[in-house]
Amino acid sequence: MMEKSSKNIQHRKERVLMSINPKIYPLEVIHAAAYSMIDRAYVILDGDPAEEIIVELIPKDKKCKKDIELEFSNELLNYAVYYNQARMNKEARDSIIKRVFSTHDQTSEISEEPAAEDVEKPEVLETVEDPLGIAKPWTPKNKKVDECKE
Repeated sequence: MMEKSSKNIQHRKERVLMSINPKIYPLEVIHAAAYSMIDRAYVILDGDPAEEIIVELIPKDKKCKKDIELEFSNELLNYAVYYNQARMNKEARDSIIKRVFSTHDQTSEISEEPAAEDVEKPEVLETVEDPLGIAKPWTPKNKKVDECKE
């Protein structure tokens, strides 16, 4: 038995069918929303990507059937906004990445081995007088380090 709650949503015994307009929500958005639901529901996608996408949601927990279509609708909106923001920021993101890689190319032209006069020599530690005997290591010389016991 099917009860109709909305033009695009149909409730059946153990499942919910949703009709989605691909002109409003692109296929990538529908896939992302469906993927975000796989921990809560079995998701079956069907239909013609140019005309209408049918989403069938079968809740994994039968108690959660009531709000599953609302959660999916929220996920659709969430990913639609994400993809729109990504599309609007694409030019700036590409410009930043291009700049990073062009900087990397300039540094790769520099010789890998520095000249002998540019190499820093390690500092030699001087021996310090210790009349009070306080300049000692924190651990005794012969003490073994504790190992993890199984």
